[in-house]
Amino acid sequence: METYRDLLSQIHTNCKNIPFHKKLSAYNIFDVLEIQSREVIMCRFLTDLLNPEGMHGCGIRFLKTFIRDVLKMDPVSDTLLLHTEVLKEYPIDKERRIDIFIRNAEYQIPIEVKIYAGEQEGQCSDYFEMAQNSRLIYLTRFGTPPSEYSRKKKGGGNLLPLGQIQCISWAEDIYRWLEGELQNLKESFRAVMEQYLDAVHSIADEREKKVADKVIEALYESPEKFLAGIEIEKSMKKAKVRLIRQVFEE
Repeated sequence: METYRDLLSQIHTNCKNIPFHKKLSAYNIFDVLEIQSREVIMCRFLTDLLNPEGMHGCGIRFLKTFIRDVLKMDPVSDTLLLHTEVLKEYPIDKERRIDIFIRNAEYQIPIEVKIYAGEQEGQCSDYFEMAQNSRLIYLTRFGTPPSEYSRKKKGGGNLLPLGQIQCISWAEDIYRWLEGELQNLKESFRAVMEQYLDAVHSIADEREKKVADKVIEALYESPEKFLAGIEIEKSMKKAKVRLIRQVFEE
């Protein structure tokens, strides 16, 4: 019994300092409509932000800081940015559409966005062919690089090197970029941006992963603690069944 108590106490100690996200908005339409889990809608909002002619009315501001602070590309003139197209779901054939496609006279930047969707065969390889003076941008929850399945041409061969892909994340890159823009926005639009930031955080919240890592760390300290963890897991399963029964009875 002492091993169980020590294990639970250690897990509590390890996890108590992992912070919770303090929401920026009291009411969030993205949560209400469960938009944060819908890759296409989250991507369309991001596309509009990057578009100099977007409905946000901020001109080139978001595109300029995205290229500078997120993509780390060399600065370009405001005139070029004003003449930059930012397209959503850009078709390259009957089956494939690039989530966000940025193009002007100097470069073409294809951006593939992943939240929960799986990889497709040869997807990154195909999309990279549309890049000019740029790498393929691969945006995922935590900046995870694509596998060979996505980097290799259909049918095999021509593996796209990881060096031709820039991996960015919702959790760090997008959140920090947009958070830094809040103070420059008008109050009416800032409220919308705060809701979007909370939605971004909800799809890329690493707290659950950090808690799991701390639990595993405690379990691996000794065989006794690992066995105690197995017994606790069994008890939790039984507790869930009992709780479900109680709910149905009530």
